[in-house]
Amino acid sequence: MVLRSPEEVILQHVPLWEKLEPGTKIVVVGRPGSGKSTLLNSMIGHFKFRSGLSFGGGKTRKWEAVTMENDVTFIDTPGLSDPELRKEAANNITAALKEGGKFKILFMLTTLSGRVSPEDVTSMKVILDAVPTISENQFGIIVNRLGTAEYEGLRRSKQNFADFLKPIWAGLNTITVKITLLKEDEALAGSENHVKTFPDLEELVMSVPTIEIEPCTVRDVESRNYQEVLEDFERLSNDNARMKEEIRRKAPRLINAGPDWTSGDGEDSGWAWGGDSDRSSGRNWGEGKDDGSGSLSGWWGWATWALSALLLLFAAL
Repeated sequence: MVLRSPEEVILQHVPLWEKLEPGTKIVVVGRPGSGKSTLLNSMIGHFKFRSGLSFGGGKTRKWEAVTMENDVTFIDTPGLSDPELRKEAANNITAALKEGGKFKILFMLTTLSGRVSPEDVTSMKVILDAVPTISENQFGIIVNRLGTAEYEGLRRSKQNFADFLKPIWAGLNTITVKITLLKEDEALAGSENHVKTFPDLEELVMSVPTIEIEPCTVRDVESRNYQEVLEDFERLSNDNARMKEEIRRKAPRLINAGPDWTSGDGEDSGWAWGGDSDRSSGRNWGEGKDDGSGSLSGWWGWATWALSALLLLFAAL
């Protein structure tokens, strides 16, 4: 593990922003405390966004942006879960999206006792509904701060992963298999403005397609609907029959769309979907390495795990 103070710059590898198309905007959405600022600093390679402990609310109170030398912009959005700040936060997210241009959209999810946070899925739904041009596999999901037991349970059991994803896929109108899982890092817990490298986070970012968003296609992010959507999701997540029906309706669309098994630079990653191994590296399907970052043989390993979980759910309907 490599930690750097705010004054130190990580120079061991080419920074992510140098690999991205000039003018791209990386938008990270998640509730306060989900780790957005920490992971944005990781993508940049040095300290730019405030991170660490926050008492009474998230550190990000408004849309914050950092633009690099090649015009790649990283955007940290305020969370929607705080009722007192929700309207302001929704307005800030709307303003960021209505700037238009080339975007990569990433959502941060956290867990509560092995289940996805309802607030996180609600934020995803409210924002995705505001940009109806975002379709299947055109955004990424980062499940952050997983405990060791949670991570191992998801990594080693396809059924566990299917059960974990079921309420997410059932609750969203648009779904994706571009997912990566990251463990809680005790060395970062409560630390102020440290930077750590997450290679598999970079792989996920490169895999998420850059999409063009026209300002005229962006609706206002509706903060008034948040509580209603949250309550509906909580009812849905406790109604197995309804979740099955939602997945039955959506699964064929995602399966037909299919994941993009290529790396961000357009070269074949070598992942052998439908086979037993990654022919380019000899990795076994579904086994994956554990390098401390929470990856299952890179983002595509988790994507395969996610799609196979979807097929498992679909076959059981």
